[in-house]
Amino acid sequence: MMKFALTFAIAVFVLPKTSTAICLEPVATQAEILESWYNISNVVFVGKLQNLRNTRRGSVQAEYIVTRAVKGVKDGQLVKVITSIDPSDLPLLLPFDKKEEWVVYGVLDIHKEIRSSECSPTKSVKFAEQELEYFSKLGK
Repeated sequence: MMKFALTFAIAVFVLPKTSTAICLEPVATQAEILESWYNISNVVFVGKLQNLRNTRRGSVQAEYIVTRAVKGVKDGQLVKVITSIDPSDLPLLLPFDKKEEWVVYGVLDIHKEIRSSECSPTKSVKFAEQELEYFSKLGK
């Protein structure tokens, strides 16, 4: 029951552009949260950010080269992820550092595109010590 409640609490919803996502405060340990995100994500990887661009659907797409495949992708693969970044904020993010690596959690949407929620634990590896430790425990 706890796993169901936790998974439901952090499930990724694709909200209309005019909506604001509300991230719930965790009611579980960090290890349980990482396990839940790993389980509900279709792809999990560490990758170097290659490009950020606007899409025709009014969102921002990030392109990564996978440097450490964890789930659903292969090392060296180019992965495109629709982000929760507002397109009007894109100029503030440019230029970006192509050397910076990110831990990315993504789910497939109804269009078979990978999306990363603003509530997901996607973050720079600079701040992802626990995630990298968790991946090592998984043997990834």
